[in-house]
Amino acid sequence: MLIDSTSKSNKILLGLLRGILKRISRCEPNPFRALALLHRMLKRRRAILDSPKGGRYVSSHDRYFWESDAPGWPSAAFDKYIDNELGRYCQIGRRG
Repeated sequence: MLIDSTSKSNKILLGLLRGILKRISRCEPNPFRALALLHRMLKRRRAILDSPKGGRYVSSHDRYFWESDAPGWPSAAFDKYIDNELGRYCQIGRRG
């Protein structure tokens, strides 16, 4: 089901970003640098999708998808996907 409601879409986005920031904090404990890293990741995603907003969300079986080739959130597969994306920017586990 395509998510059309702005408030529902915003809740999903906030949940996604919170989950991604948790993953980022493992390699970048400084919150300002973590937010900058998140911004770079999202900017790259928007450039790939050629969309200023970065696309739409689709829900299926209590999971939300932001790309057709990405695993749904929340899931362990999504966490691993984010870790792999973060590997482009920082080394997971290099600190602590």
